[in-house]
Amino acid sequence: MAEPKLNYERIMAYRPSDIRVSYGERECILYALGIGIGMDPLDPGELKFVYERAGLAAFPTMAVVLGWPGRMTDPAFGIDERLVVAGDLKVVLHQPLASEAKLVSRPRVREVIDKGPGNAAIIQNTRDLIGEDGAPVATVDSSTFARKHGGFGGKATETPAPHPIPQGARQSRASVPAQRRREPAPRRSPARQGRRLRASHPAWRGKLRHRGARGPAGVRRLPAGAAQKHRGAVLAAGLSRRHHPH
Repeated sequence: MAEPKLNYERIMAYRPSDIRVSYGERECILYALGIGIGMDPLDPGELKFVYERAGLAAFPTMAVVLGWPGRMTDPAFGIDERLVVAGDLKVVLHQPLASEAKLVSRPRVREVIDKGPGNAAIIQNTRDLIGEDGAPVATVDSSTFARKHGGFGGKATETPAPHPIPQGARQSRASVPAQRRREPAPRRSPARQGRRLRASHPAWRGKLRHRGARGPAGVRRLPAGAAQKHRGAVLAAGLSRRHHPH
């Protein structure tokens, strides 16, 4: 694989067009369900994000999926998409996210950090979500790691320092119940499954009520000598074992 040659000047000059975003209650509910909210249908704190008659509210982090401009796939950028992975993500809400709105997304590239030859280049992106009245609703900052793209002579070589971990006593606590895993139903053998299907079929109910031991679901089995006799009826009815799904 040839070493990629990232075009720093071309990336920094990139100015995507504004993206118009429209969403409503359906999108809010689908997003909340997609991140696992609603496992407890009796919890009012979860219900308000997944039920339109419970004072539906948009989950705050839904801003990250609104107005995303997509990947930078233009070959002029010199980015090999096979080496790109997602980095960090940050959301700043300037006002509560409404459950229905029309917004304008204004994305741009903030900086490309050069971690040196053989290392990664970190592409830092930002986008502002603007309401119809022109007021900012949210700012989404994100980054992508372009592995083996470093060494292009970038001005920035270090990422900003992360926020310090808060010190002191805990102020609040949140817990999310784990979803119970359902045990799969035991699988029956193909032979047993075929017998159960034949015993329940109307074409066989009369034929199986002969003398002999009781079979599945209280239906009497065919005597040993009668099994061959009625095989033709099974094939005619299309109920041979090879036709049964297992």
